[in-house]
Amino acid sequence: NNDYVAFFVTITLQSQFHKYKSFKNNHINNPKYIESNSVNLSYKILNQFFRTVSKNFRVNREYKKVTFAKVIEPHKDNLTPHLHSIVWIEKEYAKDFESYLYKQIDKSENIGQSEIEPLFNVSQPSFSNKRFKLTCFS
Repeated sequence: NNDYVAFFVTITLQSQFHKYKSFKNNHINNPKYIESNSVNLSYKILNQFFRTVSKNFRVNREYKKVTFAKVIEPHKDNLTPHLHSIVWIEKEYAKDFESYLYKQIDKSENIGQSEIEPLFNVSQPSFSNKRFKLTCFS
């Protein structure tokens, strides 16, 4: 639909949630890891963050609809989850949403390195990382 813009969003957690780090193709213990940061807690933080972002997006104090498909999956080197989503926003609010999302990421004490990419071809969601392939939505 030409009335919408899509973004491919990847949200990861801060280093303290990752038990291991990758170093020269080896997994080493992460000294910043905090034992109480379980996989379940990580999953809850990602879900809550994305729920808040998708429900609270406003322009001029008016809530705007955020349509999305998301998946939470574990990192290869450990079970720490990260979130991938395709988000659709009305074209006129796309810049506002992108700015809003970056501000929410910056404000969060738990969210780490994340990416927001404009999506021009839904059959190939991530241009920077070809390993992602979405085949269907439900």
